[in-house]
Amino acid sequence: MILRDLYSNIAAGYAKAVTALSNDTAIISSWVDLQGSDALVFLIQSTTLSDTDATFAVTVQHADADDYSDVATVGAEMLQGISAANFGAADDDVVKLVGYVGDRRYARVVITPTGNTGTGSFAVLAIRRPLIRGTVY
Repeated sequence: MILRDLYSNIAAGYAKAVTALSNDTAIISSWVDLQGSDALVFLIQSTTLSDTDATFAVTVQHADADDYSDVATVGAEMLQGISAANFGAADDDVVKLVGYVGDRRYARVVITPTGNTGTGSFAVLAIRRPLIRGTVY
């Protein structure tokens, strides 16, 4: 394996396609199944956020049950970059990273707008590190 080979050591998948918003309705990503993986990073991308005073809080939820009945909000001690992950009105076309270091099987991102009367969009991409390296997913 090549020393700088990242391609063979990650598995990428979208957790939430580009989703437009125009009010305070939360954007909730799909669940990411971490079975067979030992690391997860969410890449959260904004488009132009037209509201001048809206905020967009980013949280991560996790669960072990296949039906997600044990869903809970992840504490900051199990997240990397969460303190800088929230978006403000000036965060147009920005990508932010949140790493999950918890031990639950499933995780997802929730973006909760406050005071949003404008338009904008977010997308969420999940990057996992498979336990078996060198396998392209």
